[in-house]
Amino acid sequence: MDQSRQRQPGFLGRTGEIKPLHISRKAEPLELKEFAWDAEKPDREPVFLATDLARLSAQKVLEFYVLRWRIETFYRDVKQLLGFADYQVLKAKAQKRHWHLVLTTYTLLRLQQ
Repeated sequence: MDQSRQRQPGFLGRTGEIKPLHISRKAEPLELKEFAWDAEKPDREPVFLATDLARLSAQKVLEFYVLRWRIETFYRDVKQLLGFADYQVLKAKAQKRHWHLVLTTYTLLRLQQ
């Protein structure tokens, strides 16, 4: 199998192929690299990722995306489930205390999973 089509196991619970699609616009000097992730299961939609880091391989883009996805889901969870976005304090000490409580709660919940 050539480098442009790599079989990848276990990406967000999917298996499939990464197919780099190179996009370049004449109006802008920016070169984008788009990756289509085709799931082997026909009922799943493909995942599309785009990056302006044209020098990265498809595998490296996926690795960065998986790391970034964990950060995104963390912030979503602490805002929506633990009320991080709803609590407003003015003093730095109270902000730090609230952040520690949210992180501790999140950690304990993750350990219980």
